[in-house]
Amino acid sequence: MIYRPPAGMGVNTLLVNAGRRVELVTMLRTACQGRVIAVDIDAVAPALYHADAAERVPPVGDPAFVERLLGLCRAHAVGLVVPTTDRELAVLSRRSDEFLAIGARMAIACNEGVGAAQDKLTCATMLLEAAIPAVPTKLWLASESPPFEFPIVVKPRSGSAAEGVRVISTAAGWAAPPPGEAWLVQPLVAGSEVTLDVLAAADGRVLCLGARRRLKVRGGEVERAQTVPAEPFLEMASKVARALGLTGPFNFQVLIEADSPLVGEVNPRLGGGLPLSQHAGAMLLESLCEWAISGDWRAGEPLLARPGVYMTRYDSSTFLESAELAW
Repeated sequence: MIYRPPAGMGVNTLLVNAGRRVELVTMLRTACQGRVIAVDIDAVAPALYHADAAERVPPVGDPAFVERLLGLCRAHAVGLVVPTTDRELAVLSRRSDEFLAIGARMAIACNEGVGAAQDKLTCATMLLEAAIPAVPTKLWLASESPPFEFPIVVKPRSGSAAEGVRVISTAAGWAAPPPGEAWLVQPLVAGSEVTLDVLAAADGRVLCLGARRRLKVRGGEVERAQTVPAEPFLEMASKVARALGLTGPFNFQVLIEADSPLVGEVNPRLGGGLPLSQHAGAMLLESLCEWAISGDWRAGEPLLARPGVYMTRYDSSTFLESAELAW
């Protein structure tokens, strides 16, 4: 049974690097029945103006970043902290105990799980060692012949939003990798792609699951998508959670070629397409809020997003006068 707190007795949430996530602000307010405090470094980030409070934070790399978030959790009686981008996950997961000590639970995996998922080579290796089919992944060494037949995909060992990812179609494009970064190479999987939104307990038990097929992507984030049956992916989601030590919310890609599913990217946080799974009934946000209140993960059967639900996004503007800026 999902916890539904009475009016005025919900969970206040802190949305980190809120950016354009206006829809997530609205869904958090509805699911948790509390105030949403949105933070960003940019005074014109649109989500700030749809939240109950808008606060400024230093950049993630600033030593004051975490201290500022801790102060805001105290000031606003925050019970749930929701990171949204990959760049803050490592620093916040390392210090999640400090947030817990003041009553704020962190909606990301443990530090070890974050580290395993964000290193794409380590992630692929751990999945394969756990007998989970994953996209073969090798270091890009220009002194050697390509480890896979063309076309191949090259990408940074770490990174997000498809930054730096490109396809090399022929041997003529095989050269030295760009400097300053460890780069990986993978075979190009030409099949369909499904993204799974998962909420998992510490033992790998799947609590909530949404499966969505991306129909159009813009800037690395899904713009149009549809849900597909989630039940066939339950076992795989549980195995990925156990293999990488992922507790809480995460999402990952499944590439399907000739009916053979392969795990691709794994992101140890809420995904950009989460609103579709949430709307379709997976109830990840309600379950997170229940956990924030009780400290226990919900019991019972997994909550699955219903198939056949479409999401299509559009641009909408928020207009502000200078005097209306948050800072």
